Parts: sequence; C-alpha cells; structure tokens
Amino acid sequence: NRGFRRCIKNYFIYSEYGRFLRKSHTLVCAVIAGVLIGCCNAETTEKPHPDLGDKTPNTLTAADVLKLPKPERDAWIHGGIVMMIQTTAAKQNGSSRCVMAWYFDDPKAHGYILSTMKTYPDQRASSILYALAGQACESFLN
Repeated sequence: NRGFRRCIKNYFIYSEYGRFLRKSHTLVCAVIAGVLIGCCNAETTEKPHPDLGDKTPNTLTAADVLKLPKPERDAWIHGGIVMMIQTTAAKQNGSSRCVMAWYFDDPKAHGYILSTMKTYPDQRASSILYALAGQACESFLN
C-alpha cells in the first residue's frame, strides 16, 4: 500500500502529466486572481483616450499614432506588427517569420516605420504597417 502511494505521488510530481497539472493549476489561479482584481478596479464609465478620442483602431491614421506619447506609440506599432505575425503564422509560416525577422532583428525597422508614418500622415496606420511588411517580405502579400 505504501509503495503504491509512493508510485502515484512520484507520477504526479515527476511526470509530464504532473507538470501539466501544476501549470494548469497556476494558470487557473492566475485567471481567478485577474478576474478578482479586474472586478475590484473596474470603472463604470468609459473615458475616451486623451489623444485619440473615440476613434476605433481601424480608423487611426498615421498622424493619430504619431500624436501618442512615445511609450504608447511604440506599443501600438509593436502590437500591430505582432498581430500581423500571429494572424499570418497559421497559413504563411515563412512570411510571418520573415516579418518577425525584419521587425525584431533589423534595428532600423522601427525608425523606418515612424518615418513612413510622418511621410504619409493621412494614411491608415495599419495600412502602413501592412505595406512595409510586404515591402520587406514579398511573400507576406501573397
């Protein structure tokens, strides 16, 4: 009986299944904590963004993104690139890797995006990201 318990205990501690259960438990606890924290700090009224107002992401122009404070602007560009990579990875794995390498490995890529946004301030910001990704990786547009 003691040997059986030791065997089961070792299975749940050292096996892949045991590691999976521990990770799942951690994830569930994190989600519950996030929900509780979110509920406690929730605001009942929506406030428009101080620089963008009520504009939706698909209507933002390059000028709108350039108006953002530097940390927000960089986060918006980074998020746009990452979302393009994620959405194309399932169908075009090679082109998503190309875009990832272009943006993350080329130190000039971020500056090039900003300068293009300054050149075309009336264009949609997401269109500029898409066009530059296609320019860097032709397979991205296919």
